[in-house]
Amino acid sequence: MAILFFAMLFTIGSGSVVGLLNNMATNFKDYFPKLKYWQLSLIAAVGGFSAGLIYVTPGGMAMLELVDHFGGQILVFVLAIIELLGVVWIYGIENICWDVEFMLRRKVSPFFKISWFIIMPLFLLTICGYWILQSETPTYGNGKVFPIEALSFGWTIFFVGLGQVFLAIGFVMFKKRNELSYLIKPTPEWGPKDNKTRSEWAEFKQNKFKEREHIATSEGHSWLQMKVLFLLGKYP
Repeated sequence: MAILFFAMLFTIGSGSVVGLLNNMATNFKDYFPKLKYWQLSLIAAVGGFSAGLIYVTPGGMAMLELVDHFGGQILVFVLAIIELLGVVWIYGIENICWDVEFMLRRKVSPFFKISWFIIMPLFLLTICGYWILQSETPTYGNGKVFPIEALSFGWTIFFVGLGQVFLAIGFVMFKKRNELSYLIKPTPEWGPKDNKTRSEWAEFKQNKFKEREHIATSEGHSWLQMKVLFLLGKYP
């Protein structure tokens, strides 16, 4: 049983690490294209291993509880809400569904459309609100309360993690202060890198947009009707 238990933990941990490392490596690869994937993975692995050594010290469990509370619970919910709203509401449910359809050559079902656009934001907001209302001061060991210095460090973790989003928004606002609409539009570089694929993608989305506008104009649908019908799979 012990072997099976550790095998399960190893499998779950490996799956999470592979996903996180690939995500980090892909983002850094976009900014530093000359770096190899193995180099980025090596840097991330060594950095993660070095930072994780603190958890095997005598105070490791207390640190784990502190980081989990401030960096693995409320912060994850808040970032997930921001990400979901940014992708589905700002970039647009139509755009993301058309992108998926272009890549997979199959339409996104109403189940996923409704889940992404309505159900998941409501669930995340509800869970986040409930967590905030029910949250108590974190403890460690046998109910010991963290000292004020440790709690200050925990809140620092939270605000540093969350602050990166608003720092990026502030940087773009300062850089593009004469065209703030830039904040809610994809950058000119957004889309497939391959020129042939990019032109096909742009034509595909343009045709989708024209088809939707033609139906909306001929049927006299309002913006709300268009959204509802799209979620139900009645629009292209």
